[in-house]
Amino acid sequence: MSSRPGLWLTRRPGRDGSQRYFFQPSRFDRREGWKTVRLHDQNEMPIRNEEQAIDACGKLAEIYLAWKQGKAGYGPHLIDTLGRPLGRPNPWARHVSACEPGTIAAIAADFLETGEYSDLKPSTQDDYACASTRSSSSSGHGDGIRSARAKPKPGFAKKP
Repeated sequence: MSSRPGLWLTRRPGRDGSQRYFFQPSRFDRREGWKTVRLHDQNEMPIRNEEQAIDACGKLAEIYLAWKQGKAGYGPHLIDTLGRPLGRPNPWARHVSACEPGTIAAIAADFLETGEYSDLKPSTQDDYACASTRSSSSSGHGDGIRSARAKPKPGFAKKP
């Protein structure tokens, strides 16, 4: 459990005079999908006990802190609309963008260094290199494809 679960735990009065407990992350993180959610137990009933609220908020705080620290796979998608954690992120998520052995990006990078790749025509090499740049790009916008296709081929004139 987080060492500071109470930091994001808020208590608000209900219409009937009882206390309602909420997980309330920083307002600056709303653009990233974080929102204030009322805490519920596993039976989908609102939490009315402060000790249960602290425990529930601690679980959400672990996810929130991991996201704030930049750990891959963590974020608001791991919390349901009732303020309960959905589970743990996929442990392989950090490998996808890292181009580590066993990933598609690593296989593509290895192929670019083989003799089979060097035997291909230059235009085919460009296509493969662009696809590799696109798959290993962290932005995912395909910047490599746009820049490679923007190069004019020698001997071809632009149409007026």
